[in-house]
Amino acid sequence: MLLCTLLTGALLAPGAHAAPRVGSHDGFTRLVFDLPATSTSNVKVQGQSITVQLSVPLKADQGPLSASGVTAYAVAGKTVTVTLAKGHSQARASVLPASGAQKARLVIDVPTSAAASKVPATPRPQPAAGARTPAAVARPASTTPAPPAAQPAVRPRVVLDAGHGGRDPGAQSRWTSEEEVTLDIALRTRAELVKHGVDVVMARESDRHLSANKAQDLEARSRLAKNGTVSAFVSIHVNAAGPGAQGIETFYFGQPLAGRNRSLAVLENGGGTVGRS
Repeated sequence: MLLCTLLTGALLAPGAHAAPRVGSHDGFTRLVFDLPATSTSNVKVQGQSITVQLSVPLKADQGPLSASGVTAYAVAGKTVTVTLAKGHSQARASVLPASGAQKARLVIDVPTSAAASKVPATPRPQPAAGARTPAAVARPASTTPAPPAAQPAVRPRVVLDAGHGGRDPGAQSRWTSEEEVTLDIALRTRAELVKHGVDVVMARESDRHLSANKAQDLEARSRLAKNGTVSAFVSIHVNAAGPGAQGIETFYFGQPLAGRNRSLAVLENGGGTVGRS
């Protein structure tokens, strides 16, 4: 359900251009600019462009973009500007800190849709000032059936599964339990997604399980991914570890996993031996 195709771009290195990596996803186009350090950002979306003011400078660069929803980019010092395609007037940006071998980066997402892509790239020519508008000519009614009305763009839908809950508290400490943390994260994530026009389905909204039987509980959660059109199914967990642990661990399914990787993913979701065969 999660589709990402790398289109263009190059890693930013000393002396290299500041061209972004561009990815075409299900419902949006993503541009990633590598940064020399973590930065603050001030984002402004106006007309056919999004402008991000950073606190760190980048190498000056500019060029065209051919992905859906965007046409060009320009980098000048601490300012990054992306020109949006005709019919696209929404975008959002965020700065992600460095993590391991991954550099700090500016991420810009531009929502795309079939309806927006049908808007012509250039407006229809307008008559010159003072020119006479030709009178309308009556024509016989056409026998050709009218084309079907354009279908509205489909809003993306995301299922948020706050791991554990009810009879299964997950990992526990002196101060809290995994079921409480995952639910808090899921509720905060839902609020943010809804602000950006995303439909959200919650596996749970309180401290409860879907079934007292763990196998049936996992099956009920997974069925939510098959209920209608779902853009993504995100299961949230908080692993127990020592005081030196930090960062994020992510398992994702692009195609069915086999053997050890599948067993590990199922185990991380609290399923034990369920689903390994």
